[in-house]
Amino acid sequence: MVPKIFRTVAVVLATVLVAAGGVAATIASSWVNTLVTGSVELAGSPAQAPNIAELQGGANILLMGVDACEDDIKDLFGDRCKNPENEATLNDVNIVVHISDEPRRAVAITFPRDLIVNSPECKTPRGDVLPAQDGIMINALYEYGGISCVAQTIESLSGGVLDIQFGAMITWKGVIELTSAIGGVEVCVAERIRDPHTGLDIPPGNHTFEGFEALQFLRTRYGLEGESDVARVGNQQVYLSALVRKIMNEQVLSDLPMVLRLAQTTIDAITPTTALANPATIVQLALAVKDMPLEEFTFVKYPVADAPWDKDRLVPLEDDAAILFQAIAENRPLVVQNDGGEYGGAVIDGDEGSSPDPVVPEPSSSPADNGGSGDGVVLPPTVTGFTPADNACSRGGG
Repeated sequence: MVPKIFRTVAVVLATVLVAAGGVAATIASSWVNTLVTGSVELAGSPAQAPNIAELQGGANILLMGVDACEDDIKDLFGDRCKNPENEATLNDVNIVVHISDEPRRAVAITFPRDLIVNSPECKTPRGDVLPAQDGIMINALYEYGGISCVAQTIESLSGGVLDIQFGAMITWKGVIELTSAIGGVEVCVAERIRDPHTGLDIPPGNHTFEGFEALQFLRTRYGLEGESDVARVGNQQVYLSALVRKIMNEQVLSDLPMVLRLAQTTIDAITPTTALANPATIVQLALAVKDMPLEEFTFVKYPVADAPWDKDRLVPLEDDAAILFQAIAENRPLVVQNDGGEYGGAVIDGDEGSSPDPVVPEPSSSPADNGGSGDGVVLPPTVTGFTPADNACSRGGG
């Protein structure tokens, strides 16, 4: 699910290297045809590839992982793919990657699957207009109205700050293929992960995950402390931060044959929106982030609280979210106060599952006033996360 971020980054990086290295035009042509053929429309996305410098507020990419039992791999999931009630395609992973204007920063915001939202009236990729929905789980939106309804709901949650121009979807099979192609991602595990639902049993230490085991790691919930979807988000972000470190590693980027293989695997497995399918757009996004320090790429969770009527559902914390989105709108550095908090799914530097005490900011009259050191904005403790430079570890403890 989550490695969709890597798929997009892999295509981006590969395209840049192809352009720089003069690889045969027939390969690039094949990529273009594949991308355009497999793309879907996103309501409101640009018809042509814009220069990212001309995109007001930077670029926003919706990366969506869907929970689908594909015929050739469904036997791997036992009863999960045998129950007719599970036939709906759910967008269980929803991440928006925001790339800012200059100075370049990136933030990946995860919206937990159990989040209850009010979806505005939305236009589907087919042009149909669907009525607004109150009190719907965010992971039901794809089944309801496709990627456009997911994007428009997230735009609404952001107060209009996130204008989502690009999107892509990935399936379980795609995760397996991609992580196998890259040869795995090394992830730190602070406490044992034992999940009978996925068959995952991993001791503390550093582990390289690829293929089906990577998918198990990304899907695990019951192997984490608290067994919550919020913990799973933190766990997934640990994987993604390790993935970004690997992608930004100079040795990986200099291995052109490897990047080409990864790019082709990505194209085969991803379903991009039309604007993202344009290779010129991918080049623009690549050029925007290729020199970005790891400290400027922040993974955060959209702030939530347990729903008063159901502990297995989450509700938005809109005031806390406003601080995050105001900081994004003003392109200010983000200061994340903790590494996940209670049941956060992640710890920094493998601190045996414990989290440092958060530094609570002083109350402010407006989100813009809530500053940290320098020009940084101290995010509320509910906006948990970290950067790839933090070397976060999976909490485990299930």
